[in-house]
Amino acid sequence: MKVNTGLNQFLGALLLKPANFFRKAYWKVFSPSTFGVRLLYLRNNKVALVKHSYIDQWYLPGGQLKKGETIEEALKREIKEELDIDILKKPMILGIYFNSKENKKDHIIVFATEDLRNNDNKIVIKNIEIKEAKFFNLGDLPKDISPGTKRRIGEFLESKSSKRYLREW
Repeated sequence: MKVNTGLNQFLGALLLKPANFFRKAYWKVFSPSTFGVRLLYLRNNKVALVKHSYIDQWYLPGGQLKKGETIEEALKREIKEELDIDILKKPMILGIYFNSKENKKDHIIVFATEDLRNNDNKIVIKNIEIKEAKFFNLGDLPKDISPGTKRRIGEFLESKSSKRYLREW
């Protein structure tokens, strides 16, 4: 487990919470289409989750595609930024999801893997966007996990036994 403390946590709270408010106001007015990636990363029956400095729930690591970026590039960048993990082997696609709850058309591609390597198997936070990151036991997920994240974990566990969701990308 790693908790982002000190100056980074202060800057995250000071800058990113107001920025998130204005981002949501923009979405309400313009209703943009957005594209994002998330990674369900399991290790020893534990799943990696992150808590952002501007949202008070646990999520799968990932984020939005930048202009001109491929899905693969975005996934590698986001996981490196949020968990300091290099993706060496292509993960499998769990699913493609649509979310319109925040007045935007958000398309999210969720990948799943149990085969990543990182620095000494530790999560290192180097980004002010992430307040905390850690592995949780699958049977003991945090109470403040986002509903969508909880559903994706359930779908992964179902797919692991049936092999019906996972596909190569």
